[in-house]
Amino acid sequence: AAQVRAKHPQIIPDDVALEWIHHQAPAAQQPQSSSPTDSDKYIHPYELTQQKKKMDMTEKFVYGEKMKSFLVRLYSNAVACADGLTPGRHLPIYLASDTSFGEYMQNISTLPIRASSSSSSFSTSTWGNGTTHADPLHIDADANQGRDPSLFYQAFVDVYIMANATCLSYSGMGFGFFPIRMGEVNCSLTHANTVCVDPLRTVENGTSGVSDK
Repeated sequence: AAQVRAKHPQIIPDDVALEWIHHQAPAAQQPQSSSPTDSDKYIHPYELTQQKKKMDMTEKFVYGEKMKSFLVRLYSNAVACADGLTPGRHLPIYLASDTSFGEYMQNISTLPIRASSSSSSFSTSTWGNGTTHADPLHIDADANQGRDPSLFYQAFVDVYIMANATCLSYSGMGFGFFPIRMGEVNCSLTHANTVCVDPLRTVENGTSGVSDK
């Protein structure tokens, strides 16, 4: 199995965050640079960090091209690490994440990925091509207090499956580490600290277990 914490503020590149702000904010409020030399478009690093934290809990998330490229690299590395934990066996890889992007990876990857199920009642995200997809809700978000408990079932399904996986490639953060502590995972690694895919290679050149379909 593989677990990806895609919207963690500490791993989102500045240019990706700026693109997201561009999609989310009214035009008059859109900073476009993290460089102080662009005074009229400049966003202070502290404010950019705060905006990244908002990304983490935002519903109706919009994915631009920079975000898509970033996530392809992140997810490709995570599933490649999972596949590498069982050399030559190519076991099915259950992919759990805080976004619906696993569905996209399932469609383009040459590896046997099975993205976690999503529900139409989950928050919806819009990808660069205009299609909408359901993201899992954060159970720890204040805004989600009092919502129908069934909306959070997928998180428990993810933990159960990961806890019973043969091996687990995880983000190194709480949600990924929890199944290791409660289950019988025989082997694991933190894909955030391991390069299993050349980070310069992308979908377009069809390498590292990803095909351009």
